[in-house]
Amino acid sequence: DGGILIDEATHVRLQGDVLNSLSRLDPILVKGRNEPLQVYAYTASGAIQVKEKVVEDHEIPAICKNTLLSVVDKLMADRLVELHSPRAEPGVVKARRGSIVAGLADFLTTGGSSKIPVPVESLMPVVLLQGKEGSGRTTVIRWLKSQASDRQLRIVSTKLVKKDTSVQYAVWRRLFQQLMPKDLFVSNETQHSHVRALLKNVFPDQPKVGEWVGFPALKNHFGITCNYTKGALNTDSSVKINKWGTVSRKGRRRKSSFEWDKPLTLKDTLFKIFAHLLKTQASLVIIENIEHA
Repeated sequence: DGGILIDEATHVRLQGDVLNSLSRLDPILVKGRNEPLQVYAYTASGAIQVKEKVVEDHEIPAICKNTLLSVVDKLMADRLVELHSPRAEPGVVKARRGSIVAGLADFLTTGGSSKIPVPVESLMPVVLLQGKEGSGRTTVIRWLKSQASDRQLRIVSTKLVKKDTSVQYAVWRRLFQQLMPKDLFVSNETQHSHVRALLKNVFPDQPKVGEWVGFPALKNHFGITCNYTKGALNTDSSVKINKWGTVSRKGRRRKSSFEWDKPLTLKDTLFKIFAHLLKTQASLVIIENIEHA
């Protein structure tokens, strides 16, 4: 009669409360199948919630499973992840010079070859999963998330698409918003409180660096809408980072030790912010389709 039927494989993945809305029909013959197919008809209305297929360990290649589990185990061992420890470098990143993952690994492990000493002491393991469409990358990611969830690790995940290549720092913006408190965008007052607390922790002894460099970076690239000071105007026209990465305020330069002796680039700033956010809680960060970053 033109209705939509479901097969046995879909039926077993449905939640118990919707099974009463399904009627078992006589098996039918379908094109390309020799044996009759058991089918069910949905007799109620509304959407049906379907459970995700459980990925078993044996479905993941051993070399891939062992490498990913070594990362999860490291996060479990450290619990409070401190980036850059000289101990136990996992050696899971094997990338040719100039490749995407080589650049990412360099950024995560050296702060982008920064001239500024980074106040963290450990190494974040980076794993690159490569494969053509249909090769099972999505299955592996689902399995990895399950492993991390079972161990109560925080999961920070984003999936990029081709149009994201035209948006500068798109991936970092998404990750930042997941790493920050969930009520970050509830109101400007709440956002102001979270942002000021973050900058105070990232630049504890350099409040002006937080105000003149850290805050503009958050506002220009991560979607922050509040002002640095309540009731004060703090926009791109009044505070910005020039092309050398140092600070300008309404065209005037203020000489300070951090500006003249240790120019803080935008990459340095973002690195310091993410280093702090990631070391506050053990986190498994997953970026799908990183070639679009």
